[in-house]
Amino acid sequence: MAEIVQRHCENMVKELEDLRQTKLISEEMIRRIIVARRHMETKINRNFSKNIDDYKSYIKHETVILEKIRKCRDKKKMSEKKSSVDYSIIKRIRRLYETALQRFPSDYSLHEGFFNFCKENSFNSTASQAIDNMIKVFAYQPDVWKLAASWFSHLNDFDKALQTLNKGLTLNPESTSLYSTAIEMELKQVSNLETDKNKTFKENKCCEKIKTYVNLILKNINNLKYIISTLEILQGHNYTMAAQDLILDYLLNKFISEDVVWHTMAIREKKGMHYALDSDEKNNYSNMSFTKRCIMSCIDKYEQGLKVVDSEKKKKLWFYYLETLIDIKEENHTAASVNIIKLLKEALQKAHKAKCLEERHYSVWVNIISEDEAREILDEATVIFPHSEELWKMNLRFAILKDDIKYVNITFKKGEEALGERALNLWLMLLRYYLLFSGDKKMKQIFEDGVKKPVVSDVLKPKYIEWIAFHEGINAARERYSTLALEEPYCKQLHILMSKLEFSEMTINHDSWQKVHELACKQFGKEDIDVWINYIQFIIFRKSNNFKDEILRVYEECKGKLPSLLFQEFTVAYDKLLADL
Repeated sequence: MAEIVQRHCENMVKELEDLRQTKLISEEMIRRIIVARRHMETKINRNFSKNIDDYKSYIKHETVILEKIRKCRDKKKMSEKKSSVDYSIIKRIRRLYETALQRFPSDYSLHEGFFNFCKENSFNSTASQAIDNMIKVFAYQPDVWKLAASWFSHLNDFDKALQTLNKGLTLNPESTSLYSTAIEMELKQVSNLETDKNKTFKENKCCEKIKTYVNLILKNINNLKYIISTLEILQGHNYTMAAQDLILDYLLNKFISEDVVWHTMAIREKKGMHYALDSDEKNNYSNMSFTKRCIMSCIDKYEQGLKVVDSEKKKKLWFYYLETLIDIKEENHTAASVNIIKLLKEALQKAHKAKCLEERHYSVWVNIISEDEAREILDEATVIFPHSEELWKMNLRFAILKDDIKYVNITFKKGEEALGERALNLWLMLLRYYLLFSGDKKMKQIFEDGVKKPVVSDVLKPKYIEWIAFHEGINAARERYSTLALEEPYCKQLHILMSKLEFSEMTINHDSWQKVHELACKQFGKEDIDVWINYIQFIIFRKSNNFKDEILRVYEECKGKLPSLLFQEFTVAYDKLLADL
């Protein structure tokens, strides 16, 4: 073992000397490379048990070194000794792969790594041999056949690539990835025939091949999602309509009760890919424009599907149906020849009656009907979705627009009870309404009711004090603040707001302002740095005769309340404040 290691290390001498001469990398890095290589050579050449991870680690090390050298060379714009250094490392990596593959022939990742290495370094014949070896060892792994087909495509040998995929499918007839790859490759070949005189003939030939793939898929794969995805691959290639119809026939025969089948068919109709029209359907659509025909046949497919899908899947199909109609409505140019609003209203009404309407669709519905109809629908919707904040907001908004005070109060009360802690927006809407249409007495009553609700008091308390200050003056605000601030849950924003009000007075009452800071520190001083900083800023602003003693007092009080980690943060801000004095 020692002799092999020594020989391999000696083979590195010229490479390392070339690196030294070019000064491409540092002497320290060269030293680390020598140590690492000797260590890894020892591990892979030991006489006892061999470990594949040792080879992989060595290969990774050499790959990283090669990449590093190339980056340094590009950065320094040097080409000296390039071929000899790079070739030496590449040769070493190749030797490591080949030795490892002899010892561990069943490791897939090793084979794949070697193939990619050969491909990256343009060892094409060796890469092809690597692919052949992988096929021999891993024939029942679909990824091998995909890799092989990709390689032959890379070499522009598409016929061999397709032959390879077909062989892979013979051994792996249930591989969805191989079917998709083969179909996409067939389509790509036809797409490259833009100017070919025999294009039509080749398109027909391609369609026959794809029909063969489709028949195999339908025979061997019972995966609805995959079958539909195959249909989507073929969309846009009109010459494959016969193959697409095969899939559609199968879906309607085996999966007729599935919502996604009818949604798929409806969307195809919308795009103009019409399926199996009987004579009556042709007569119905004969006088329609192309756009209108697409929309109406799309709707017809949804309606047909709703008659046959399983009951538990009707709601999902309604969702698809309505979302498609909404999309059509938003495509104004598409819906120009169709009264899409009328069709959407009818569909929404049917879905509502079938109890299959989603919360979002009620929001859409009320925006395309009259106010009176909307109020009626929203009353029903909030019964079906009692915890929907959006529906309650819409309901209250319509009541406010109607300026029906009785209905506003009833709607608000129901919504507030249903939403609980999520009712804040209803409170704010109610306050804005009464701010415009009622006197101070009613506003005060609403605020008083709101601040007693723990779930909204944090927002309403400061708004209430601000309103009192504006309508009744600062003294009234101070009086209500002094009681409201003591009511749990405590509200930090209330103290902040009151502090701003005190500061904004023409004649500042420093004693009242100080009490705000004292109360904020008492309630939040065990967990909040800001309240202490705000208090010290106030003392600096006030600048009484003994303000430095006051600052020190607050500092000591803070030290006794804040946890040690928070106190450390506080001292940083504190030192900055004092430095600015």
